[in-house]
Amino acid sequence: ATLFLSIYLQLSAGRVVPVPINGNQRRFFLYDRALGVSTDGDGGDLVYVRYAQAVTFAVEVVDNQGNFRVPNITVKYADVAVDGNGEFDEVVTVSFQSVYYKDQTKYFNVGPELHNMALNYSCVAL
Repeated sequence: ATLFLSIYLQLSAGRVVPVPINGNQRRFFLYDRALGVSTDGDGGDLVYVRYAQAVTFAVEVVDNQGNFRVPNITVKYADVAVDGNGEFDEVVTVSFQSVYYKDQTKYFNVGPELHNMALNYSCVAL
């Protein structure tokens, strides 16, 4: 079975706010084997696995006191083929990126993309 995840932000007043996934969803998964099961034949063989290839956690800072908007998570999915033994046909690379940004156009005459900070993490699944 596919494990769906939901992310929530707990505010200082104890209120819990859902963090949106891909704009308007509330759940995501890291991998799914059910989507890749073939309906051809009588066995329903596993043909591919869908996995979260890239996850970006974005936070917009709104002032100099550290206040920020509710973060947004973007998940990009990819598929990897599976051989007859249930093994991946290739090595896949996944990444996690955490982006903190502030709109600086009010203060400087340059685009906000020049003022973003990003932390990148990558790992390889064998």
